[in-house]
Amino acid sequence: MTAPGLPSWPRLYFHPENRQAVVPLRLTTWRSWEWAYLTAGLVAWTINLLATAYVWNYLAFVENPIGRGMVTFVALGVVATVTKPLVPAALGAFLARQLFAFRSTVWFTPYVIAFKSPLYEGGVQLDRQWKDHPVLFRFDMSIDADAHSKLTLNETPNHLRRHYQSAQLLRLVIMAADAHRWTATAQNSQMRSLPMLEIDGKDVSAVATVLTGAMALTTGQSPQVSQSISGHDIDMFAQ
Repeated sequence: MTAPGLPSWPRLYFHPENRQAVVPLRLTTWRSWEWAYLTAGLVAWTINLLATAYVWNYLAFVENPIGRGMVTFVALGVVATVTKPLVPAALGAFLARQLFAFRSTVWFTPYVIAFKSPLYEGGVQLDRQWKDHPVLFRFDMSIDADAHSKLTLNETPNHLRRHYQSAQLLRLVIMAADAHRWTATAQNSQMRSLPMLEIDGKDVSAVATVLTGAMALTTGQSPQVSQSISGHDIDMFAQ
C-alpha cells in the first residue's frame, strides 16, 4: 500500500475489511556491515592465496627454491596491496545489503501488535487492550549502546566507524492509560519502552512513519491521546 505522506519503503500491506496490516522489513544494520567486511576480507585472502599458488607453479622452471620463494613472496605483497582495499570496497555494500541484511516482520490487528526481531529468539506479541483498558503505543528511537561502545576501541576500522555512529535502536513505547481520561499525564499513565529493532539512522524516519501509519489504520475508533506523554515506567510497579 502506498499513500500520500507514506514513504515508498518499507511496504505496507493492509486488509481493509479485517483492519489488519503487515509491514515486512529488510534492514542493513551495523552487524550486517561487520559480517560483510569480514567476509570480504576472507575473499581477499582467498584471492591472495590463489595468486600465490599460481605464481609458485608458474615459476616451476626456477631451480633455486629460495629465489622462487622470494619472487612468490614479492608477488603476494603486490596482490595483497591491491586486494586489501579493493575487495571490501567492491563487495562490502553488496554483501551487507543482500546477504547479511536482517529480516523482520511487524503485524497489526485491532487487538494485537506482534513482531519478529533478531533481538528476541521468538516473536513478540502485545495486546492492545488489557482488562478492558486501552494500551497505547508509539515508536521512538535511542542510540544503540552496543554499536557505540565499539567506537571506544582503538582498533575500530575506519570503514566501520561511520556505521557504528549511525546505529540506532527502534523502540516501542507502551502506554497504559486510564480509559476514562484521555489526556495522559504522569498521574494516569504508565510507560514502558521495549527494544524492537536495530536499525541504521538513515532508515529510522521511513520505518517509524510506515509503522505509525499501520498502527493508525488498525486502531479502533478511539479518541486520540496527546503525543506529549509523561508517566511512570511499568517496571517500577512490578517491584
